[in-house]
Parts: sequence; structure tokens; C-alpha cells
Amino acid sequence: MGGLLAKPITTKETEDGGDHRGLAFGVSAMQGWREGMEDAHMAIPDFDSERQLGLFGVFDGHGGSAVAKVVAATFPATLKRQKSFIQDPLGWPRQGQYSEALYQTFLAVDDFLDSAKGREEVERVLAAAPPVERDVEEEELRPGPFRTCPGANHPVRAKGEDVGSGWSQEALLSGAGWEALGESTRSFRELYGFPATLAWAALQLKDLPPARHVEVWIIGARSGMEGWLAEEGSWDFLIEIFPTSSWKLCLIGPEMREDLRLGARVEVESARLQGHEWIQKDGLCPDLVVCFNSGIGTLSLSITKPWLLTVAALLKLDVPILFTCFGLKERKGEEFLLRGLFKARVLVDFLENPFRQRPGDRPGCYRSLEEESLSAPEGEAELCNAQLWWAQGSQLSAEELDQVALKAPKVLEELTQSYALQGAHRSWILALKEGNRRVGEAAVENFQIAFNNVDVLRALSKFAKHIADAMVSFIRRHGPHPKAKQCVGKILLAKVRRMLPEGHDDQELSEAVTERMREDYADVFGTAERNSSLRDFLEH
Repeated sequence: MGGLLAKPITTKETEDGGDHRGLAFGVSAMQGWREGMEDAHMAIPDFDSERQLGLFGVFDGHGGSAVAKVVAATFPATLKRQKSFIQDPLGWPRQGQYSEALYQTFLAVDDFLDSAKGREEVERVLAAAPPVERDVEEEELRPGPFRTCPGANHPVRAKGEDVGSGWSQEALLSGAGWEALGESTRSFRELYGFPATLAWAALQLKDLPPARHVEVWIIGARSGMEGWLAEEGSWDFLIEIFPTSSWKLCLIGPEMREDLRLGARVEVESARLQGHEWIQKDGLCPDLVVCFNSGIGTLSLSITKPWLLTVAALLKLDVPILFTCFGLKERKGEEFLLRGLFKARVLVDFLENPFRQRPGDRPGCYRSLEEESLSAPEGEAELCNAQLWWAQGSQLSAEELDQVALKAPKVLEELTQSYALQGAHRSWILALKEGNRRVGEAAVENFQIAFNNVDVLRALSKFAKHIADAMVSFIRRHGPHPKAKQCVGKILLAKVRRMLPEGHDDQELSEAVTERMREDYADVFGTAERNSSLRDFLEH
């Protein structure tokens, strides 16, 4: 930050305004103790009159006003060009994704400030020139053969240019990781982390034909991840690495939109199906299958169970399958489930991915810390696509694979109960308190499975208050959940039974616990009718 004055300057600069809708705003700025005013603001009440959107922001200069002024000047036009801001005529899929648009805009402006042109603009403003209002994505930000990118919205792509011709198999295999591609910024990694991972992994296969049409099934794909990358043109990276091959990607998953059809350079289609459902419907066989960060290695039943029939079906195809995961603990889980139970044949053993994404990268950070915590053992920080390996076929027959898929849930239940005794309940409590709805539901299911074992239930009853509070926190944030309510009743009842001598009537104990739940969590479970004898009984 800048230096301080002996006495603050309290003179205020004030402005106000509004638009035809009656939206009004006011701004008041004071220099204070700083040697100069370091902040800037933008106030645009009619930013998008068609959608009745205003845009307002305050930017902290942290030691100087020039950067803040440049950001305020470049932010509006840059935001308007984001695909996630532009209103699609059909209303799908971009309408109203304002948080994503703001996120991409911040990244674009940040990249601009870090570029030669951005630094020149800051120097110009420091020399008392007014900042230029511009769309920074129209600027050439970085020179060099690797500067260009296929995504039309990406800030390092110049209009009208082709994909970077310097990308090659040699660069990919050089061992230099991202730097070998001439770029390692966060926004660059976000666009090319998944395609670079697939390309690098494919080069580890000994018999990948040099010239052919390659069809790839990406199982467990999501619209906001692999689908988004397709819309940005990121998968064209494969053409640069394998220029003599043509590529078709089938994005399959229950979280994929149905109507994605692209075909500029890499052909892309989508299906909202589970993997085994797609196999039954398609009836064909791909050249490669990819399962990015499936979560199979977490061994959490709620995450892994939907994959069991799909894994059996994929292994029956006897084609190369790429599995990636978030780190060593998921690697151990995949070894146990895929190699131990399903007896998958290893084509290429586990490798550390030089093109893994880094903390905070998107879409690679779609798995939050809470989701990672659903796997049992505690360990190192985990990174998207950190570990990868190839499998092909199984030592088991088709019938045996089907049997494993049916029996595996019981094995996973027993593992969940074992993990609970090892301390995994602490991670599940965190997931309930801070995770999104899907993460919280997975934690609820883990607790429910753990409570099915009497010994585990009794052991966890020592933490009954913490578990109950976490369940209630989840319900308050995400709405009623019958399994969560059942878990609260079950763990509190187990605590009472552990504290009291044997011989008490179970029905009476259950009623006492229900009343206590209603008293302690009235906003969630309703108000209790006071019964002093039961209340005294519980307190005793």
C-alpha cells in the first residue's frame, strides 16, 4: 500500500445518478490517510437496458490508482463479450450465467494487466492520461508461436488466427509441462488442461495409430466442464498434436445436455446417459474411453455406486480406458476397486500428469475441498487429473464382471463403516456444514451407512452433538432431507442409550429424543409440546 499522511484528507467527491427504471445510486470517495486516492469505481445503471441490468464496482488500487482506473475502464466491455453473459436467442445454455461471466472477465482483465500492452496502459495512466475504455480480449496480449488459442473468448487469442502451430508431440513429451506449450497462466490451463491430459496420455500408448479417425467416449462428462471446453474449441488441441488424425468426441453423462453438436475441427456430440446406458443404446465400440476424475477412488458409496455397472460394461468392450484422479489417496481407491475387485488389466501404470491443473483452476476445480474430503484417508492437497493410468479389459468373464458390480456396494458399505471409525466422520461433518447440496447429500448417505453398524453407531455417539448440528446446518441451507432427520434421531438416541443403564423402554427413549430435537432445532423439526418428565429424563 501507499504511504500515509500526517493528517487525513477528508474532502469527499460525491456523485449520484440513475436510470429510467428508477434505479438510483450514490458514490462518495475520500482520500483519507493515503498520499493519493488509490481507488476507482464504475457505476453504469443502464449497463444492459434490454435485461435491465446495472453494473457497479469499486476497485482498490493497493498502492496506486492507475491499475484501479484501468480495470474500471476495461471491465464493462470485456464483460459484455463473455459467452456466459451474452443472451443466447434460444435461451440455452448461456442465459443468465452472470457469476461465470464475471469470473471470466476478471481473468481476462488480469491477463491484460500482466501483458505488455496492459503494462503500457498502466504507465500511460500514471502519466496522467485518462484510461482507454476497451475490450481487452480484442488485444494481442502475448507474442510468440504459442500465443493463439481456439476459444474465441480467450484473452490470449487474436481474432482471425488459427490454433498455435507450435504445439507438437515433441513439446508435449519434453517433460517441461505447461511451459513447453509456451503458456502457463491460469486461464490457459483452464482451457487446455483436459485436452492436454488426454493428448499426453494417448502418447503413452504404444500402438496408437499415426493416421486414422479416432472416436473417444468421455464418460461422466458434464456440460459445465467437457461441454464448456467443446464450446470454447479447446478440444481442437488434439488436431494440433495429432495432425494426421480426425477426432470425434462423445460426451456422455447424466449432467450433460442432450443437444450439443459441434463439428468445426473436432466433431462433438453429447448424450444425457449413464455410461452403461450409452453402451446399450449405441451398440458400437470406440477407439478410446476417458473417465476424467470419476471419483471412483474415493470409495464413497454415493459417488462410486453409479459407476459400478458402467465400469463392468466398459471393461467388457476391451478397449483402452483412461482413468484420471485427484491424487494418491484416490489412486489407492482405484487400485482397490478397479484392479482388485474388477481385475482390470493394466495397459499403462499410474503416471503423474505433467498437465494436471493447479488449485483454483476451472473447470478442473469442480470438485471442491468438501467433495475431496468424502474419501476416507486424510492426505495431501489434491489436484485435478493429478494421476492417470490406462486399463483395457479384465481378467474376469462378462458374467463375473456383472457379479462384481452387484456385490461391490456391500463391500463399499463395509469400507465406509471402517472409515468412520478411522475419523472420516470429521470430513463428513465439514461437508455438511460447508459443502454444496450434492456434497452434503453424499455425507448424509455416508453417515446413514455408518449408522447401520451398531458398533460404529455407538462409537460415533460420542460426537452426537457435532453430527446433529452439522445435519441441521445442511437442512437449513438446502431444505428438508428425510435421511438427515433420521440420522439426527438415530445418533441422539444412540447417545442417550450409551449414557443410561440398560432396562429403559426404547419407545420412551425415542419419544424423549424426538421432543429434544424439536426443542433444540425448532425451526427445522417443529416446536415440541413440553413434557417435563421426559425433559428431565433426557437431562438426567
